Amino acid sequence: MRRLSLILFALLVSPAFGHDANGIAIDAKDQIFVVDAEDGQVWSIDAEGRSRVHLVGITDAKSCRHTHHLAFDETGTLWLPSG
Repeated sequence: MRRLSLILFALLVSPAFGHDANGIAIDAKDQIFVVDAEDGQVWSIDAEGRSRVHLVGITDAKSCRHTHHLAFDETGTLWLPSG
């Protein structure tokens, strides 16, 4: 958990983010999920520090551009509003 906290801290203070850090959620496996609002993508970072991009939207990432919030429900489903 300490490692995840350090990764999350590094993400929050990184100057590469142009938006506030309100699109962050952690799943049951302690993976950190972060919204890339400009590109309409969700990134995940696992406990080993490996990152992965998840495209959102059915045919292209633009359908969820500027999404700023995400959350997991009790079943582990990731939810995010678009618009």
